[in-house]
Amino acid sequence: MKKDCIKPNQTELQILNLGYKRFFTIFDEFLNDSFWELSPEQRLMKLKICFETYTELSKYEPIKLYIQFLKNSRPPEEALLAEKYFSFIRNVLSHFPFFVSWNDVYITNDLVCWDKPKNSSVQKFLETYKNKESIKFRVWNEKKRTMTYMDIKFPDDTQKQIYLKDLISEKEGMLLCMMLMKKVLDSQLLQE
Repeated sequence: MKKDCIKPNQTELQILNLGYKRFFTIFDEFLNDSFWELSPEQRLMKLKICFETYTELSKYEPIKLYIQFLKNSRPPEEALLAEKYFSFIRNVLSHFPFFVSWNDVYITNDLVCWDKPKNSSVQKFLETYKNKESIKFRVWNEKKRTMTYMDIKFPDDTQKQIYLKDLISEKEGMLLCMMLMKKVLDSQLLQE
């Protein structure tokens, strides 16, 4: 079967429908100003739900192929953000579910290696990108017809506490993650 002719079977279709519905319900909430009136804990929980949903949907073969296409065809800085930085944030939130808000989330070298000495994906990210210069990035919000410019930072010392808020603000971090996930999921939608 040709890669561009892959069609979902019944089970995949059910998973895709459930996942897309859940993701885009939260995504639509996220784009409304009222989202920022929710408590920080509710906002973080909704982002985590989107990450979990996206992770399940990304197991679908055409989505895997599209992610591989992005890795191979996008400019290096965009590919870094779309894969490594995004995965770093997702993994921190997934493996350290102890925090109630974006601004509370922090990691240390000891925390990320508590069960796997120097072998976690978070640790590898910290070692690979420590002291890297920040990246300027922009995200287009189609609904609001606005461009958001962000300065994405990298850790400068893996031995101290590294707060997510010091690398990227909650609003910009959530926007970056949500828009990257949406871009990938949109690749499977028919354009009318």
